Amino acid sequence: MDEAYSGITLEDQENTSAASENDDDDFQMVSLPMNEELMPEDTYPITASEESKFFVIIGGTGSGKTTLITSMYHLFLTGEYKEKFMFAGSQTLSAFESRAFYLRTSSQNSCVNMRRTPVGSVGILHIRVKIKQRNEFTNLLFSDFSGEDISSIVANVDAVKEDFDIVKSASHLVVLLDGEKIASRRYKLSELQKMIQILRTFWDGGLINNTAKVIITVSKYDLLIDDTGNLRDPFSSSIVERILEQLPELEGRIDFHYIASMPTETTVVNAGYGTDQLLESLLDSPNSIPLTSDTTDNLKSQFNMWKGRLA
Repeated sequence: MDEAYSGITLEDQENTSAASENDDDDFQMVSLPMNEELMPEDTYPITASEESKFFVIIGGTGSGKTTLITSMYHLFLTGEYKEKFMFAGSQTLSAFESRAFYLRTSSQNSCVNMRRTPVGSVGILHIRVKIKQRNEFTNLLFSDFSGEDISSIVANVDAVKEDFDIVKSASHLVVLLDGEKIASRRYKLSELQKMIQILRTFWDGGLINNTAKVIITVSKYDLLIDDTGNLRDPFSSSIVERILEQLPELEGRIDFHYIASMPTETTVVNAGYGTDQLLESLLDSPNSIPLTSDTTDNLKSQFNMWKGRLA
């Protein structure tokens, strides 16, 4: 019964075992990293050996942070970035795969309902990227915070300095605005104003370092355009100007992007729309992180410089 059920006879098993013993050169066991999110100290082997960039994604609940992260990983695996970038490994495969499950048909979900970023989460995800044009490798290390965590620190400089100190190490701060709210007459102003207040709190708390860029990203682009691909409302095209009116300190440091990580309709925009341009912005930054602590003068690795900034 057992042999019939498995479809493998005892003779097959013996032959397979013998072949494995005789063909050691042809068959090798490869251990894959199956880590969940990394803690800052876990990133040392990565940052000490290769160019690495750390960035933080912030946005309100439902703005699409987890969907963005997951779709970037998924599109690497499907080869959508093959003209510019190649996936070259990850130390957090398990974390990505658990998220990517919700994007796949095997989940049997009729729509994409990504799991929420846990409140209080400070885990770091990792993707190693090959930049084909330069034939170079770069490690992307990124973290996102829950919408609840972000909302709790608005106008509270002491709280943001205590709970979000890691942001000081980011080469980029990716600010995700919920495209569904930006498309709404009722919510667009409040969505933008809330994010401006958060940026103001981060700035006043000294968390945006001297060389960091701020990438303003409007998600769910498919909800902002008509069937011809034109914006239904010009409001979103004035977002950077509105931010600079209240935060002139960020003049010259803002990039702007539209993305549609998982559009509800793909007749006008494809899945992952805009994420390749976003990746280019993330990869286009200085390699070193400015030091703000005298205790780090003799430390050589990027992680030690990062850790020194947190001291």
